[in-house]
Amino acid sequence: MSARSDPPKLSWSDLKVCELPADSETLNLEHTLDCAQSFRWRRSGDSWIGTIGDRVFRLRRSSAHSLEVRSFPEDDALPTLAGYLQLDTPLGALRSLDDPAINVALAELPGLRVTRQPVFEAIVTYLASAANNVTRITRTLDRLVDIAGEPIAHIDGRLLRAFPSPQALACCTESHLRGVGLGFRAPHVRDFAVTVALGDSPVADLISYSGQYREDRRMLCRIGGVGPKIADCVCLFGMGHHEAVPVDTHVWAIARRLFPEAGINGPAPDPCGYERAADLFRARFGPMAGWAQQYLFHARRRERSLPSPSAVSLQDA
Repeated sequence: MSARSDPPKLSWSDLKVCELPADSETLNLEHTLDCAQSFRWRRSGDSWIGTIGDRVFRLRRSSAHSLEVRSFPEDDALPTLAGYLQLDTPLGALRSLDDPAINVALAELPGLRVTRQPVFEAIVTYLASAANNVTRITRTLDRLVDIAGEPIAHIDGRLLRAFPSPQALACCTESHLRGVGLGFRAPHVRDFAVTVALGDSPVADLISYSGQYREDRRMLCRIGGVGPKIADCVCLFGMGHHEAVPVDTHVWAIARRLFPEAGINGPAPDPCGYERAADLFRARFGPMAGWAQQYLFHARRRERSLPSPSAVSLQDA
């Protein structure tokens, strides 16, 4: 359980405004923050509020060429945000493919970016996602932060908390974790947090070091509860491995449509089918295959009017 410190009471208007250069074709906040790669950004009017590490942000587009950024704490806000949004990765690599499948998604979802989330948070988030849906994942993570996240600040009457640290989650009982909605995933989350808090396993090194995709994926699969899909989610959304392709039922359906002659059949992938589908994405879309997957995945969810994280009511337990 988190230590109950006395966070400052602030207003967003008290915090200095910084401008982050990013045109609307390079970064669209809604497409990026609400496409079910992360689950803790919330819309507030024309702004988006969320946390990265132990820092809270409010983001809004101030012009076609820049974002207005307010944060607490205020130091180093722009480098933290630029790293999270991977603004050093140009979308031109996807556009230059001139692939009819990705061109449609690029036109529908301009400025969608794959984020690079803190690795520990990404692992816990995707452990929570196992056999789950966006609504339950969003509510579970909100409750988890409420019981174990360190308070950052009260801003305009709302208490904002960081994602729980390994030490905070290691102090939670399995019963507490089951109670927030983790269910059968609770032992895996707690065991992983204890491992990282103690720092006595090579798996703990993944939190601060990113190596080659295949090696990182192999190491992630040593964590209890982590299989290929969760490992690929963490590689793509937490470790900057753009070639990682998580294959869920949506991506599997997309693969069956894109590669009709590949012999991938059935409603969901078996282990061999999973690897085959991911390899087909890499062969077609190259080093940015994971980004292409996210565009196609989000376009498919929108076609089916499936809920986005920000649309989930956190009060409906």
